[in-house]
Amino acid sequence: MDQDYNFKEFTDWIFSLSGLDYTIAATTIAILLSKNLDINEQNSVGSFFFLIGQVLITMNAQNITQSERIDNPTNISNGELNRRIEFLFNEINNIKRNL
Repeated sequence: MDQDYNFKEFTDWIFSLSGLDYTIAATTIAILLSKNLDINEQNSVGSFFFLIGQVLITMNAQNITQSERIDNPTNISNGELNRRIEFLFNEINNIKRNL
């Protein structure tokens, strides 16, 4: 539980940074990590962090895709489209008659 709390503190700190500070923090962390690693280890750790980023981006893209399909379904049947068009057409005619 304490480890989760420490991670929460870290992410709260990261998300509080400006764009410039965020970049400086990432650069500083990368430089500090690289000092104790040989070239192969640097490559491996860099690939690991890159993979984490790719997984996060992929999950986010899928969540956005699913939410957009719910909000704006693209698989509406022709019958449903015709029903909606007819409803809107009738509403326009009702508004015209009331003017």
